[in-house]
Amino acid sequence: MRAIVLSGGGAKGAYEIGVWKALRKLHISYDIVTGTSVGALNGALMIQNTYFKAYRLWNHMDFQLLFQEKDVEDLKSSDHQLLSLAKMYGKNILNGGMDVSKLETLIHKYLNPQRIMKSKKEFAIITVNSKTLKPMVVNKRDIRADKLCDYLMASASCYPVFQKKIVDQIPLIDGGLYDNMPINLAIELGATEIIAVDLNAVGIVRTVKDKSIPITYIKPRNKIGSFLVFDQTQAQRAICFGYNDTMKVFQKLDGKKFTFKKNHIKKTEEKIEHSLKENIKELFSFTENATILDILKANTIYKNFLLEEKRTNGSFLANILDHLGKTFACDEAKIYTIHQFHREIRNKLEKMPKNSLSALKKLKKPPKSEIIKIFYTQLAERSWTNQKKKELCNHALLFPKEYLAAIYLYTIERR
Repeated sequence: MRAIVLSGGGAKGAYEIGVWKALRKLHISYDIVTGTSVGALNGALMIQNTYFKAYRLWNHMDFQLLFQEKDVEDLKSSDHQLLSLAKMYGKNILNGGMDVSKLETLIHKYLNPQRIMKSKKEFAIITVNSKTLKPMVVNKRDIRADKLCDYLMASASCYPVFQKKIVDQIPLIDGGLYDNMPINLAIELGATEIIAVDLNAVGIVRTVKDKSIPITYIKPRNKIGSFLVFDQTQAQRAICFGYNDTMKVFQKLDGKKFTFKKNHIKKTEEKIEHSLKENIKELFSFTENATILDILKANTIYKNFLLEEKRTNGSFLANILDHLGKTFACDEAKIYTIHQFHREIRNKLEKMPKNSLSALKKLKKPPKSEIIKIFYTQLAERSWTNQKKKELCNHALLFPKEYLAAIYLYTIERR
């Protein structure tokens, strides 16, 4: 019995739709879904098996879709959106929480309680009694169909930002106040295998009681935005990240923060590892008495990337690619071939002005991209005299990641 467990996380919930997209691609079925808050809402969509409807909803997610016009009108015109957002939430907290009637209407529009009730899949969510602060587990088997949307709304009522949801005269609030990752609930429903989606959002997470149950965790490797910022662009990127991360977890795509086609990193690593090490050895051997190991002891980054046979931090190339991608502002949501990635870095590198090594001394806080460009320019000149190598090494100890990235770029250009 495989269970999908979806954590709460407000606007971050778009990530879970990306996970669902990947599970569909991988033909991974499930028998149980449990969720809290936005995870409860997404879980209901998964139980009724309406992926494309869920995708359309999240792909167009914004404040105006969820809240009353009077609450969001300042956000559309403000140049300081975060400040306006804080004021909006703060004002509504003082007034008992935001009016979520628009969100509730949306839930009724997109969910079909009868279809959920008829599904053979188990479904349960968590909400909290605001008076007693005790959890309420809501299992679809134990409630009437016409109450389902009410309980889903209650589980997602992020009090005090949102208003409490009154169900059968009981004031209910966000289930994340008891368990934002209802893994134990899935086990109680009979799960023998779990895929848990953790949005890294605010909320209490309970210790898993049964350690014998295999759990595959899927977590964002990139920033997917604030749980209180409902923005269409943010939601679309979060969907991409959810898909990419899930495919990486199941070893269908590669990479860490940046994403690559399967085996592209491994094959490139196999091709250039020897040349990369040889270039580093040559660049660090600038006197008869100095060996590469002597110098590398001064900074463990080189050793961690290249010299350890058993690397605890994974592929050294994935680390270099992450650093290059972040430095040159590549798109973290894109799925790259290694050649596409190299071409994008090369194009950005070529557009930058050339600078001498002495410029590093003059610049107080040089951008990392500029440091890489300076190192790369020096390496490409191939004037590797002992004096030049010593000068490079002195700077390299201050900027180890940038130097290693430049050597990598030089190495791939020479192949």
